[in-house]
Amino acid sequence: MIGLSFLPVFFSAVAVQTGRRFYQQFRANEVKMLHWDFATALLVIMGAFTSGTMQLTSVTNAPKIEGRVLLVQQNIPQVAGDVLWKTRRIIDGFVDLTEKGLAEVETEAGRALLESNNEEVIVEIRTPDLVVWPEACLPGRDVPFFLSDDGRPEGGEIIESDLNGVKSLGDFTLIFGATEVAGATAMNPEIKVFNSLISEGQQRRRQSYKKNHLVILGEYIPDLPFLHELYQNATDTEFVLNTSVGGSFEPLEVHLDGQKVGLMPSICFEDTVGRVTRKFVRNEPQLMVNITNDGWFGESEGASQHFRNALFRSIELRRPMVRCANRGVTGVVTVAGSLVDPYTKVKRELVAENGSHFHGGYLLASVYVPAEGRVTLYAAYGDWFAATGLIAGVLSMLRCFVAGVIRKRVA
Repeated sequence: MIGLSFLPVFFSAVAVQTGRRFYQQFRANEVKMLHWDFATALLVIMGAFTSGTMQLTSVTNAPKIEGRVLLVQQNIPQVAGDVLWKTRRIIDGFVDLTEKGLAEVETEAGRALLESNNEEVIVEIRTPDLVVWPEACLPGRDVPFFLSDDGRPEGGEIIESDLNGVKSLGDFTLIFGATEVAGATAMNPEIKVFNSLISEGQQRRRQSYKKNHLVILGEYIPDLPFLHELYQNATDTEFVLNTSVGGSFEPLEVHLDGQKVGLMPSICFEDTVGRVTRKFVRNEPQLMVNITNDGWFGESEGASQHFRNALFRSIELRRPMVRCANRGVTGVVTVAGSLVDPYTKVKRELVAENGSHFHGGYLLASVYVPAEGRVTLYAAYGDWFAATGLIAGVLSMLRCFVAGVIRKRVA
């Protein structure tokens, strides 16, 4: 993102300086039509455009693994940390929308068979490989997941019954956000609470990712009394317990179209932090899955701004992204940072008829994972460009400072 941002800033700076210099030369009647800095900037922009176009073509034609995903969004309202719907309504809503989405798969197959007008045509009914529910979709105070002795997150009897019912609908991996607790009871003084992404795949194999990059004043507050008071005054809600940091950057494992794919998990604003996301990159087929809850923004532009920032993760790392939000933008992003399916040209995002993202529903879509899973320059070296630019800037300032001191002494 920093490298991409540099190009327009660089070109704009050169254009301004060239225009300023041209004006000064015009006033002095010494106009020079050729300006090497401006010509260089144009060549850099043209080179970047040509290189990007060639890479997009090669990405589209490269070997891929095609997966099918079902993303479920309920648009549950909240104020600060308080979810305004009852737990049972939330759980039933996710189950109902999931059932409707899976039923549409069979409807699509029937429609394709009718359109073929050929009784001998075999139409495949392919259930989704992934069913994704958003971040914190299950209210933590009512249905937390506790770590078992073998490290497997387990919920209470009621929620486990509901999850088993959903899993019985097809052979897919269910991914959802929940509160995960490490500790025997809530009275344990050593209790740790995590904002987690939980994945349950084939043979009821359950994995979890605990969020690493926490949001200040959202998931934790430094131990300063005035910050707790500020939070309570702003939200009319008492901040009860800090969320703990996960610490693991190991990808999870899922299957798309029968092939193993690495899952790069991220929760909420982690999809805006490239230095965190790149730690999950491995030299293998990988898919980024982000679950988020932008209910904090209400129905403002904050959710769209969050999503626009998240697009850069796919561009930087050349990994597609599946993104499921409670309130916000739910969709499937290509390795080029686009919501448009590169093959069907259909825009894969969940919107209402009026174009709003703030509504409940589900999205059935395809996702294409590069089979080679190459490691990009940014994935390998991170923010080297920014660090190099910072060092160069500091050295240039020191050089100017030293040169100025020497001139004063000579004078």
